[in-house]
This record gives sequence, structure tokens and C-alpha cells, in this order.
Amino acid sequence: MLPMFPVKKLRRSIAAWCIISIPMVADVLLDMLGIHSSTIITRVVSGLFFGVGSGLILTPILLQSISEFISTKTFIKGVIHESKT
Repeated sequence: MLPMFPVKKLRRSIAAWCIISIPMVADVLLDMLGIHSSTIITRVVSGLFFGVGSGLILTPILLQSISEFISTKTFIKGVIHESKT
């Protein structure tokens, strides 16, 4: 997938993933340090934030990769022929 995806967009995706993981990591670390007691609600909220954000990041990446893969291949009677573009 990396050759199909521009490095600039990949860096933005990694940065966005780091940002959306902050609440989840903070919840776990604060609980481990004893500063704040983590409950099921805090875990669900931080996990939901991460899950929805991951879906928003991954969906365009997967759609673009599948689109590029399909556009470079031609399927005829079960045989895959690569286009010469």
C-alpha cells in the first residue's frame, strides 16, 4: 500500500492517528500512575474516539488503494491482465 499512497498524505494520517490516540493513552497512563481511576465509561469514550477516528482515517486510504488496484488490472474470464499504462 505504501507505493500507492503519497508520503505527504501518509504523514498526515500518522499525525492524525497520534492525535486521536492521546485520550486513550492518557486514560491508561493516568490510571496506571494512580492519578485518576479509569472506569468503563472513560474507557468506552476514549476507545470510541479512537475507533471512529481510525475509521475516518482508514476509509479514504483503503478506497484509494482499491481504486488504484482495480484501475491497473483488467479481469477477463478469471485471468488478470495488467494494463500497460
